[in-house]
Amino acid sequence: DLPPNSPATISFTIRKGPPRLASLLIWSAGWACMGRIIQRTATKSSSKFVKRFCAQMYMTGVWTTQIFRLGGGKTCDALHFLGASKYMLDHIVLLRILRMKTKFRNAFYASFAILVASMGVTRAFEMMGKMPMESEYGVSTADRARRLARLPKELRKKIFLAELFVMISENMLFSSFVQGMPSGLHDDDRDDY
Repeated sequence: DLPPNSPATISFTIRKGPPRLASLLIWSAGWACMGRIIQRTATKSSSKFVKRFCAQMYMTGVWTTQIFRLGGGKTCDALHFLGASKYMLDHIVLLRILRMKTKFRNAFYASFAILVASMGVTRAFEMMGKMPMESEYGVSTADRARRLARLPKELRKKIFLAELFVMISENMLFSSFVQGMPSGLHDDDRDDY
């Protein structure tokens, strides 16, 4: 997109073109590796639940990033938001399955809370300026940039900072999860990691 939309959410940056395919391939490879780890770490009693849970979580991710990606229209965006919310909430269960250390779980929870609050604040400021959301169907990044430029400087700054908090907290959420993944594994579980 020209001009690039920045700050931007992960969903916005992977919604089309080569980034969409690259993210799907890398993300799927990560899930394949995680599947091997989960096979080894799940107890006999939890094995069936864990496998089903992870399969539905993967499919929720496909739903969110491939089928109902951002910018596909109001219904598509609403279904994307529902899927993305469920996918992020599913991570809370996955934190437990992987036995992640408390400091990583707490970082995840804090990032999630900041993300949700930042999204609400961003939308409130956008509504004050009658601005479309970053992904609104039929609104290009150039059109959004033109509309932003017409807003009072103070409101533009507030929108920028709110969007920056969304981007940073979303990436902190991702980072806390990825960095915490191996923290609950035993040495013999790490062979596949």
